[in-house]
Amino acid sequence: MARPFLSSNLFSVHGFCLMVISSSLSDEQLLNAIHNSAIAYSRLVNQVFLLVGKNKGEEMLWFQCSFPKKNFMHLLGIKSTTLSADEFFEKAVQNNIGLSDCAASRKHNRSTINEKCSCCEDLLDFNNAKYFRIGKKDNISQFVDFAYSYGSSAILGFQTSTDNLCYPISLIPNDIEQFSSKTYRVIFVCSKDIESTTYHNPFIEIKKGLFSELLPSFPPELKELFTQENGPA
Repeated sequence: MARPFLSSNLFSVHGFCLMVISSSLSDEQLLNAIHNSAIAYSRLVNQVFLLVGKNKGEEMLWFQCSFPKKNFMHLLGIKSTTLSADEFFEKAVQNNIGLSDCAASRKHNRSTINEKCSCCEDLLDFNNAKYFRIGKKDNISQFVDFAYSYGSSAILGFQTSTDNLCYPISLIPNDIEQFSSKTYRVIFVCSKDIESTTYHNPFIEIKKGLFSELLPSFPPELKELFTQENGPA
């Protein structure tokens, strides 16, 4: 089961954690940010995550997501001319990426790459997924069209696929509240191995014991995603 992990790029103001997003990174800082982000991403590979959201007086909403290696490079605004997407990820984990491997993709430039890389590690920490949004206003640009997203200061956007999973396709280093039609409070985050069919108890819940309290009232489609050991079906 995945374990939440702490990142070092946050600071607290009046009890709230704010993400540091920087457009000015030295070459060394950029490569270090890519490496740290790859390590964080590697903790998510080969697992599936379930985010359950609920607002007071409303029904639950949820989505399932996984993190293929090939998606990592794209999130950073990079399209390497020297490495495939999988190779880029593997070398980033090994801290073996050079600047020559980090060509900007599409309309990105060094500043936007810096911004994405400076916050990617923190976005991959589900402790920072306090809210998620449905992207019903959709076309943020000609390149970005997400189904779900989570984050606040920065956003990780997901696209749905035919296997009922969502995959990360966009990292936007600013608040995109204006592009989403609905916000849900994340109350649970659960995980399972990619080969498994059912989830276990959440590794994140907003209040201790809330999962067990609400499980009997889960909608049938959500309840069937969990093992019997968590409570009555």
